[in-house]
Amino acid sequence: MIWQSRIIYIGLSLLVLFLPWQGTISVFLPDFFRFYKEIILLFLVFIAVKYWRRIPLKKEKIAEKTKNPLFWTGTFLCWTGIAWFLAGGGYYEGISARYLVMGFLFFSILMMLFYEGLMPEKIQKNCGKIFIGSSVASVLFGLWAKYGGGFELLRDFYSTTISSWVPGQTTPLYHLAGDFIRLQGGSSGPVEAAHLWMVAVMLLFLYSKITNYKLRIMNLGLILMLLFGIWETASRGAMLGLVIFLVGWGVVAQRERIFCAKKLFLSAGCLVIALGLWLAFFTSTGEKLWQRAGTSDHITRPIEGIKIALKNPIVGQIGTAGPAARAKNLAEKNDDKAFIAENVFIDWFIQLGMVGLAIGLGFFITLYRKIPRKEKALFWPLVITINFATLFDMTPVSLVYMFVLFYLAISREFSSAPPEGAYSRP
Repeated sequence: MIWQSRIIYIGLSLLVLFLPWQGTISVFLPDFFRFYKEIILLFLVFIAVKYWRRIPLKKEKIAEKTKNPLFWTGTFLCWTGIAWFLAGGGYYEGISARYLVMGFLFFSILMMLFYEGLMPEKIQKNCGKIFIGSSVASVLFGLWAKYGGGFELLRDFYSTTISSWVPGQTTPLYHLAGDFIRLQGGSSGPVEAAHLWMVAVMLLFLYSKITNYKLRIMNLGLILMLLFGIWETASRGAMLGLVIFLVGWGVVAQRERIFCAKKLFLSAGCLVIALGLWLAFFTSTGEKLWQRAGTSDHITRPIEGIKIALKNPIVGQIGTAGPAARAKNLAEKNDDKAFIAENVFIDWFIQLGMVGLAIGLGFFITLYRKIPRKEKALFWPLVITINFATLFDMTPVSLVYMFVLFYLAISREFSSAPPEGAYSRP
Protein backbone atom coordinates (compact mmCIF):
# COMPACT_ATOMS: atom_id res chain seq x y z
CA MET A 1 0.00 0.00 0.00
CA ILE A 2 1.53 3.34 -1.04
CA TRP A 3 2.12 5.91 1.67
CA GLN A 4 -0.79 8.12 0.59
CA SER A 5 -3.16 5.17 0.95
CA ARG A 6 -1.72 4.46 4.40
CA ILE A 7 -2.51 8.00 5.52
CA ILE A 8 -6.02 7.76 4.07
CA TYR A 9 -6.49 4.41 5.82
CA ILE A 10 -5.50 5.95 9.17
CA GLY A 11 -7.87 8.89 8.67
CA LEU A 12 -10.81 6.70 7.66
CA SER A 13 -10.09 4.22 10.46
CA LEU A 14 -10.23 6.99 13.06
CA LEU A 15 -13.44 8.31 11.56
CA VAL A 16 -15.34 4.99 11.58
CA LEU A 17 -13.88 4.13 15.01
CA PHE A 18 -15.29 7.30 16.60
CA LEU A 19 -18.67 7.46 14.84
CA PRO A 20 -20.47 5.05 17.25
CA TRP A 21 -19.12 7.16 20.15
CA GLN A 22 -20.38 10.60 19.13
CA GLY A 23 -22.31 11.00 22.40
CA THR A 24 -19.51 10.06 24.76
CA ILE A 25 -17.04 12.25 22.86
CA SER A 26 -19.35 15.27 23.24
CA VAL A 27 -19.87 14.51 26.94
CA PHE A 28 -16.38 13.62 28.18
CA LEU A 29 -14.05 15.55 25.88
CA PRO A 30 -13.66 19.31 25.23
CA ASP A 31 -15.95 20.82 22.58
CA PHE A 32 -13.08 20.90 20.08
CA PHE A 33 -13.17 17.10 19.79
CA ARG A 34 -16.81 17.15 18.64
CA PHE A 35 -15.50 18.36 15.29
CA TYR A 36 -13.27 15.36 14.66
CA LYS A 37 -15.46 14.50 11.66
CA GLU A 38 -14.92 17.86 10.01
CA ILE A 39 -11.18 17.76 10.72
CA ILE A 40 -10.76 14.30 9.17
CA LEU A 41 -12.92 15.22 6.15
CA LEU A 42 -10.91 18.41 5.53
CA PHE A 43 -7.74 16.34 5.72
CA LEU A 44 -9.14 13.88 3.17
CA VAL A 45 -10.19 16.77 0.93
CA PHE A 46 -6.59 18.03 1.00
CA ILE A 47 -5.31 14.57 0.02
CA ALA A 48 -7.90 14.18 -2.74
CA VAL A 49 -7.13 17.58 -4.29
CA LYS A 50 -3.36 17.39 -3.82
CA TYR A 51 -3.04 14.05 -5.61
CA TRP A 52 -5.93 14.50 -8.05
CA ARG A 53 -4.79 13.43 -11.51
CA ARG A 54 -7.86 12.69 -13.61
CA ILE A 55 -11.55 12.35 -12.82
CA PRO A 56 -13.59 10.70 -15.63
CA LEU A 57 -16.20 13.48 -15.46
CA LYS A 58 -13.80 16.09 -16.83
CA LYS A 59 -13.93 15.20 -20.52
CA GLU A 60 -17.31 13.50 -20.70
CA LYS A 61 -20.39 14.97 -22.31
CA ILE A 62 -23.16 16.09 -19.97
CA ALA A 63 -25.30 13.02 -20.77
CA GLU A 64 -22.44 10.76 -19.66
CA LYS A 65 -21.64 12.87 -16.60
CA THR A 66 -25.16 12.41 -15.26
CA LYS A 67 -24.60 8.65 -15.15
CA ASN A 68 -21.94 9.07 -12.46
CA PRO A 69 -23.09 9.53 -8.82
CA LEU A 70 -20.11 11.85 -8.29
CA PHE A 71 -21.75 14.38 -10.64
CA TRP A 72 -24.87 14.47 -8.47
CA THR A 73 -23.04 14.75 -5.14
CA GLY A 74 -20.94 17.63 -6.48
CA THR A 75 -24.08 19.34 -7.80
CA PHE A 76 -25.80 18.83 -4.43
CA LEU A 77 -22.89 20.50 -2.62
CA CYS A 78 -22.96 23.46 -5.01
CA TRP A 79 -26.73 23.91 -4.79
CA THR A 80 -26.67 23.79 -0.97
CA GLY A 81 -24.09 26.58 -1.00
CA ILE A 82 -26.30 28.62 -3.34
CA ALA A 83 -29.37 28.02 -1.15
CA TRP A 84 -27.42 29.12 1.93
CA PHE A 85 -26.29 32.30 0.15
CA LEU A 86 -29.81 33.11 -1.08
CA ALA A 87 -31.13 32.64 2.46
CA GLY A 88 -28.77 35.36 3.71
CA GLY A 89 -25.74 33.25 4.61
CA GLY A 90 -26.61 33.26 8.30
CA TYR A 91 -25.11 31.20 11.13
CA TYR A 92 -28.06 28.88 11.70
CA GLU A 93 -28.60 28.44 7.98
CA GLY A 94 -24.94 27.41 7.86
CA ILE A 95 -25.52 24.82 10.58
CA SER A 96 -28.38 23.40 8.54
CA ALA A 97 -26.21 23.35 5.41
CA ARG A 98 -23.58 21.40 7.34
CA TYR A 99 -26.09 18.67 8.18
CA LEU A 100 -27.29 18.56 4.59
CA VAL A 101 -23.89 18.23 2.90
CA MET A 102 -21.78 16.12 5.27
CA GLY A 103 -22.73 12.78 3.76
CA PHE A 104 -22.50 13.99 0.17
CA LEU A 105 -19.11 15.57 0.84
CA PHE A 106 -17.84 12.27 2.27
CA PHE A 107 -19.13 10.32 -0.73
CA SER A 108 -17.47 12.78 -3.13
CA ILE A 109 -14.14 12.50 -1.32
CA LEU A 110 -14.22 8.70 -1.38
CA MET A 111 -15.05 8.65 -5.09
CA MET A 112 -12.24 11.08 -5.92
CA LEU A 113 -9.75 9.02 -3.93
CA PHE A 114 -10.97 5.88 -5.66
CA TYR A 115 -10.47 7.36 -9.12
CA GLU A 116 -6.99 8.39 -7.99
CA GLY A 117 -6.18 4.75 -7.17
CA LEU A 118 -5.84 5.60 -3.47
CA MET A 119 -8.82 3.57 -2.19
CA PRO A 120 -8.20 -0.16 -2.75
CA GLU A 121 -10.88 -2.60 -1.64
CA LYS A 122 -8.72 -3.65 1.30
CA ILE A 123 -9.13 -0.23 2.92
CA GLN A 124 -12.91 -0.38 2.63
CA LYS A 125 -13.10 -3.84 4.17
CA ASN A 126 -10.68 -3.09 7.00
CA CYS A 127 -12.51 0.13 7.87
CA GLY A 128 -15.78 -1.81 7.83
CA LYS A 129 -14.38 -4.30 10.34
CA ILE A 130 -13.15 -1.47 12.58
CA PHE A 131 -16.64 0.05 12.49
CA ILE A 132 -18.19 -3.30 13.42
CA GLY A 133 -15.88 -3.69 16.42
CA SER A 134 -16.56 -0.14 17.59
CA SER A 135 -20.32 -0.68 17.22
CA VAL A 136 -20.21 -3.86 19.31
CA ALA A 137 -18.26 -2.00 22.01
CA SER A 138 -20.91 0.75 21.90
CA VAL A 139 -23.65 -1.85 22.48
CA LEU A 140 -21.75 -3.27 25.47
CA PHE A 141 -21.34 0.24 26.89
CA GLY A 142 -25.09 0.80 26.61
CA LEU A 143 -25.94 -2.55 28.21
CA TRP A 144 -23.55 -1.78 31.08
CA ALA A 145 -25.23 1.60 31.56
CA LYS A 146 -28.75 0.15 31.56
CA TYR A 147 -28.29 -3.19 33.31
CA GLY A 148 -24.93 -2.92 35.08
CA GLY A 149 -25.49 0.19 37.17
CA GLY A 150 -23.67 2.47 34.75
CA PHE A 151 -26.34 5.19 34.85
CA GLU A 152 -25.42 6.00 38.45
CA LEU A 153 -21.81 6.64 37.44
CA LEU A 154 -22.74 8.57 34.30
CA ARG A 155 -25.40 10.77 35.90
CA ASP A 156 -22.91 13.52 36.79
CA PHE A 157 -21.71 13.81 33.17
CA TYR A 158 -24.82 13.35 31.02
CA SER A 159 -27.90 15.58 31.07
CA THR A 160 -30.63 14.33 33.42
CA THR A 161 -33.28 16.05 31.29
CA ILE A 162 -34.43 12.78 29.80
CA SER A 163 -35.48 12.41 26.15
CA SER A 164 -34.66 16.02 25.28
CA TRP A 165 -31.70 17.24 23.26
CA VAL A 166 -31.01 20.44 21.34
CA PRO A 167 -27.77 21.23 19.48
CA GLY A 168 -25.33 22.76 21.94
CA GLN A 169 -26.75 20.96 24.96
CA THR A 170 -25.35 17.91 26.75
CA THR A 171 -26.52 14.47 25.60
CA PRO A 172 -29.34 13.09 27.82
CA LEU A 173 -28.57 10.15 30.07
CA TYR A 174 -31.14 8.13 28.15
CA HIS A 175 -34.40 8.41 26.19
CA LEU A 176 -37.75 6.84 27.05
CA ALA A 177 -40.52 5.12 25.10
CA GLY A 178 -43.26 5.11 27.70
CA ASP A 179 -41.46 3.64 30.69
CA PHE A 180 -38.98 1.70 28.53
CA ILE A 181 -35.38 2.98 28.65
CA ARG A 182 -34.05 3.16 25.11
CA LEU A 183 -30.44 2.06 24.67
CA GLN A 184 -28.15 4.60 23.00
CA GLY A 185 -24.71 3.15 23.70
CA GLY A 186 -21.96 5.64 23.01
CA SER A 187 -24.12 7.58 20.54
CA SER A 188 -26.06 10.81 21.03
CA GLY A 189 -29.43 9.06 20.96
CA PRO A 190 -31.21 5.74 20.37
CA VAL A 191 -32.19 6.40 16.74
CA GLU A 192 -28.61 7.29 15.82
CA ALA A 193 -27.30 4.21 17.63
CA ALA A 194 -29.88 1.88 16.05
CA HIS A 195 -29.05 2.84 12.47
CA LEU A 196 -25.31 2.66 13.06
CA TRP A 197 -25.71 -0.82 14.52
CA MET A 198 -28.02 -1.78 11.64
CA VAL A 199 -25.23 -0.96 9.20
CA ALA A 200 -22.80 -3.00 11.33
CA VAL A 201 -25.13 -6.02 11.02
CA MET A 202 -25.32 -5.55 7.27
CA LEU A 203 -21.53 -5.42 7.00
CA LEU A 204 -21.21 -8.61 9.07
CA PHE A 205 -23.41 -10.40 6.56
CA LEU A 206 -21.39 -8.87 3.75
CA TYR A 207 -18.20 -10.30 5.26
CA SER A 208 -19.85 -13.65 6.06
CA LYS A 209 -17.98 -15.77 3.51
CA ILE A 210 -16.06 -17.48 6.30
CA THR A 211 -14.94 -21.11 6.14
CA ASN A 212 -13.50 -21.36 9.66
CA TYR A 213 -16.18 -22.79 11.97
CA LYS A 214 -15.06 -20.86 15.08
CA LEU A 215 -14.99 -17.55 13.19
CA ARG A 216 -18.46 -18.27 11.84
CA ILE A 217 -19.76 -18.82 15.39
CA MET A 218 -18.11 -15.56 16.50
CA ASN A 219 -19.67 -13.75 13.54
CA LEU A 220 -23.10 -15.08 14.50
CA GLY A 221 -22.55 -14.02 18.13
CA LEU A 222 -21.69 -10.46 17.08
CA ILE A 223 -24.79 -10.29 14.89
CA LEU A 224 -27.05 -11.44 17.73
CA MET A 225 -25.46 -8.94 20.13
CA LEU A 226 -26.00 -6.06 17.71
CA LEU A 227 -29.56 -7.17 17.02
CA PHE A 228 -30.31 -7.23 20.76
CA GLY A 229 -28.86 -3.74 21.02
CA ILE A 230 -31.13 -2.54 18.20
CA TRP A 231 -34.15 -4.03 19.94
CA GLU A 232 -33.16 -2.17 23.10
CA THR A 233 -33.10 1.13 21.18
CA ALA A 234 -36.80 0.69 20.33
CA SER A 235 -36.11 2.12 16.86
CA ARG A 236 -38.79 0.69 14.64
CA GLY A 237 -37.23 2.18 11.51
CA ALA A 238 -33.99 0.26 12.08
CA MET A 239 -35.93 -2.93 12.82
CA LEU A 240 -37.87 -2.54 9.58
CA GLY A 241 -34.62 -1.92 7.70
CA LEU A 242 -33.14 -5.10 9.13
CA VAL A 243 -36.15 -7.21 8.13
CA ILE A 244 -35.91 -5.83 4.57
CA PHE A 245 -32.19 -6.54 4.51
CA LEU A 246 -32.49 -10.08 5.89
CA VAL A 247 -35.13 -10.99 3.34
CA GLY A 248 -33.09 -9.47 0.51
CA TRP A 249 -29.87 -11.08 1.67
CA GLY A 250 -31.56 -14.47 1.93
CA VAL A 251 -32.70 -14.16 -1.69
CA VAL A 252 -29.19 -13.14 -2.76
CA ALA A 253 -27.55 -15.99 -0.85
CA GLN A 254 -29.90 -18.48 -2.47
CA ARG A 255 -29.52 -17.04 -5.97
CA GLU A 256 -25.73 -16.62 -5.83
CA ARG A 257 -25.22 -19.94 -4.03
CA ILE A 258 -23.19 -18.29 -1.26
CA PHE A 259 -22.83 -21.35 0.97
CA CYS A 260 -21.58 -19.74 4.20
CA ALA A 261 -23.79 -16.69 3.81
CA LYS A 262 -26.80 -18.96 3.29
CA LYS A 263 -26.02 -20.88 6.46
CA LEU A 264 -25.56 -17.65 8.38
CA PHE A 265 -28.85 -16.31 7.07
CA LEU A 266 -30.76 -19.48 7.93
CA SER A 267 -29.33 -19.68 11.45
CA ALA A 268 -29.51 -15.97 12.31
CA GLY A 269 -32.11 -14.44 10.01
CA CYS A 270 -34.97 -16.84 10.63
CA LEU A 271 -34.29 -16.97 14.36
CA VAL A 272 -34.17 -13.20 14.67
CA ILE A 273 -37.31 -12.58 12.63
CA ALA A 274 -39.24 -15.13 14.70
CA LEU A 275 -37.88 -13.69 17.96
CA GLY A 276 -38.64 -10.15 16.78
CA LEU A 277 -42.24 -11.03 15.94
CA TRP A 278 -42.68 -12.63 19.35
CA LEU A 279 -41.20 -9.65 21.18
CA ALA A 280 -43.18 -7.15 19.13
CA PHE A 281 -46.64 -8.68 19.33
CA PHE A 282 -46.70 -11.08 22.30
CA THR A 283 -44.94 -9.12 25.05
CA SER A 284 -46.01 -6.00 26.93
CA THR A 285 -42.76 -4.23 26.01
CA GLY A 286 -43.30 -4.90 22.32
CA GLU A 287 -46.87 -3.58 22.46
CA LYS A 288 -45.65 -0.36 24.09
CA LEU A 289 -43.00 0.15 21.43
CA TRP A 290 -45.41 -0.20 18.50
CA GLN A 291 -48.28 1.71 20.13
CA ARG A 292 -46.26 4.57 21.64
CA ALA A 293 -47.08 8.22 21.02
CA GLY A 294 -45.64 9.76 17.88
CA THR A 295 -46.31 6.80 15.59
CA SER A 296 -48.63 8.84 13.39
CA ASP A 297 -46.01 11.60 13.08
CA HIS A 298 -44.09 9.49 10.57
CA ILE A 299 -47.08 9.89 8.24
CA THR A 300 -48.50 13.30 9.15
CA ARG A 301 -45.24 15.23 9.34
CA PRO A 302 -44.09 14.44 5.78
CA ILE A 303 -47.52 15.58 4.54
CA GLU A 304 -47.24 18.77 6.59
CA GLY A 305 -43.67 19.16 5.32
CA ILE A 306 -44.87 19.18 1.70
CA LYS A 307 -47.28 22.00 2.56
CA ILE A 308 -44.42 23.99 4.16
CA ALA A 309 -42.13 23.35 1.18
CA LEU A 310 -44.76 24.62 -1.28
CA LYS A 311 -44.44 28.09 0.27
CA ASN A 312 -41.08 28.41 -1.51
CA PRO A 313 -40.92 25.35 -3.76
CA ILE A 314 -38.01 26.24 -6.06
CA VAL A 315 -35.04 27.21 -3.84
CA GLY A 316 -36.44 26.12 -0.48
CA GLN A 317 -36.12 27.59 3.01
CA ILE A 318 -32.84 26.36 4.41
CA GLY A 319 -32.59 26.46 8.18
CA THR A 320 -36.35 26.39 8.83
CA ALA A 321 -36.52 22.73 9.87
CA GLY A 322 -34.46 20.21 11.82
CA PRO A 323 -31.82 20.65 14.55
CA ALA A 324 -30.61 24.03 13.28
CA ALA A 325 -34.12 25.47 13.50
CA ARG A 326 -34.49 24.12 17.05
CA ALA A 327 -31.21 25.71 18.10
CA LYS A 328 -32.24 29.03 16.52
CA ASN A 329 -35.62 29.05 18.24
CA LEU A 330 -34.01 28.21 21.57
CA ALA A 331 -31.51 31.06 21.24
CA GLU A 332 -33.97 33.67 19.98
CA LYS A 333 -37.30 32.65 21.53
CA ASN A 334 -36.26 30.39 24.43
CA ASP A 335 -38.35 27.68 22.80
CA ASP A 336 -36.72 24.62 21.24
CA LYS A 337 -39.76 23.57 19.21
CA ALA A 338 -39.19 23.33 15.44
CA PHE A 339 -40.60 21.27 12.61
CA ILE A 340 -38.99 17.87 11.94
CA ALA A 341 -39.90 16.34 8.58
CA GLU A 342 -39.35 12.67 9.61
CA ASN A 343 -38.31 12.03 6.01
CA VAL A 344 -35.00 12.92 4.36
CA PHE A 345 -36.53 13.60 0.94
CA ILE A 346 -39.18 15.93 2.37
CA ASP A 347 -36.49 17.65 4.42
CA TRP A 348 -34.56 18.32 1.21
CA PHE A 349 -37.75 19.65 -0.39
CA ILE A 350 -38.32 22.06 2.50
CA GLN A 351 -34.76 23.32 2.82
CA LEU A 352 -33.44 23.07 -0.75
CA GLY A 353 -36.63 23.23 -2.79
CA MET A 354 -37.52 21.21 -5.86
CA VAL A 355 -34.02 21.75 -7.24
CA GLY A 356 -32.33 20.15 -4.22
CA LEU A 357 -34.87 17.32 -4.10
CA ALA A 358 -34.36 16.57 -7.80
CA ILE A 359 -30.59 16.48 -7.36
CA GLY A 360 -30.86 14.15 -4.36
CA LEU A 361 -33.21 11.82 -6.22
CA GLY A 362 -30.88 11.91 -9.22
CA PHE A 363 -28.07 10.68 -6.98
CA PHE A 364 -30.01 7.67 -5.71
CA ILE A 365 -31.42 6.76 -9.13
CA THR A 366 -27.98 6.93 -10.75
CA LEU A 367 -26.42 4.96 -7.91
CA TYR A 368 -29.08 2.25 -8.14
CA ARG A 369 -28.32 1.73 -11.82
CA LYS A 370 -24.62 1.18 -11.06
CA ILE A 371 -25.11 -1.41 -8.33
CA PRO A 372 -24.77 -5.11 -9.26
CA ARG A 373 -27.94 -7.09 -8.65
CA LYS A 374 -26.49 -9.12 -5.79
CA GLU A 375 -25.54 -5.93 -3.90
CA LYS A 376 -29.01 -4.37 -4.01
CA ALA A 377 -29.87 -6.12 -0.71
CA LEU A 378 -27.73 -3.45 0.97
CA PHE A 379 -29.21 -0.57 -1.00
CA TRP A 380 -32.91 -0.87 -0.22
CA PRO A 381 -32.76 -0.89 3.62
CA LEU A 382 -30.75 2.34 3.59
CA VAL A 383 -33.09 4.10 1.16
CA ILE A 384 -36.29 2.93 2.83
CA THR A 385 -35.24 3.88 6.36
CA ILE A 386 -34.55 7.51 5.40
CA ASN A 387 -38.26 7.75 4.58
CA PHE A 388 -39.18 7.24 8.25
CA ALA A 389 -36.84 9.75 9.92
CA THR A 390 -34.58 12.65 8.96
CA LEU A 391 -31.58 10.43 9.59
CA PHE A 392 -29.10 12.68 7.78
CA ASP A 393 -29.61 15.27 10.53
CA MET A 394 -27.41 12.88 12.51
CA THR A 395 -24.02 13.23 10.85
CA PRO A 396 -22.62 9.87 12.08
CA VAL A 397 -25.53 8.12 10.35
CA SER A 398 -25.17 10.12 7.12
CA LEU A 399 -21.43 9.38 6.99
CA VAL A 400 -21.88 5.64 7.60
CA TYR A 401 -24.71 5.40 5.08
CA MET A 402 -22.59 7.15 2.47
CA PHE A 403 -19.65 4.87 3.26
CA VAL A 404 -21.82 1.86 2.38
CA LEU A 405 -23.29 3.60 -0.68
CA PHE A 406 -19.76 4.34 -1.88
CA TYR A 407 -18.93 0.64 -1.63
CA LEU A 408 -22.03 -0.16 -3.68
CA ALA A 409 -21.14 2.49 -6.26
CA ILE A 410 -17.72 0.96 -6.96
CA SER A 411 -18.45 -2.71 -6.22
CA ARG A 412 -18.62 -3.53 -9.93
CA GLU A 413 -15.19 -1.94 -10.47
CA PHE A 414 -13.76 -3.85 -7.49
CA SER A 415 -14.97 -7.11 -9.00
CA SER A 416 -13.38 -6.36 -12.38
CA ALA A 417 -10.48 -4.29 -13.66
CA PRO A 418 -9.46 -0.94 -12.06
CA PRO A 419 -11.47 2.02 -13.38
CA GLU A 420 -10.15 3.97 -16.31
CA GLY A 421 -7.98 6.79 -15.04
CA ALA A 422 -6.98 5.05 -11.81
CA TYR A 423 -3.29 4.71 -11.23
CA SER A 424 -0.82 3.60 -8.58
CA ARG A 425 2.52 4.99 -7.56
CA PRO A 426 5.59 2.86 -6.96
